Amino acid sequence: MSAKFYPAVAAQGGLVGCLDAIDGAELADGDRGILLAVGGLACYRLVDDPEQEGIPPVTNPGDKRWIEIPGYFGPDTAVDGGTW
Repeated sequence: MSAKFYPAVAAQGGLVGCLDAIDGAELADGDRGILLAVGGLACYRLVDDPEQEGIPPVTNPGDKRWIEIPGYFGPDTAVDGGTW
């Protein structure tokens, strides 16, 4: 199964438009979150691993966590790498 991409305007907050507001039951290991904000772009990968720290979904989190992928894409910021 291929990864799904979820757009968001915030990582946390539990409201519509936040990564953590996406129901964990809909998410699968390897899904991606693209956070588009005024300051730039941040990318997240969903992991289903109880050892990982990250942002859990508010609903049905289980062991799922959003982990930020290194690298920030802003107007004055160089990309420092990251792995998809």
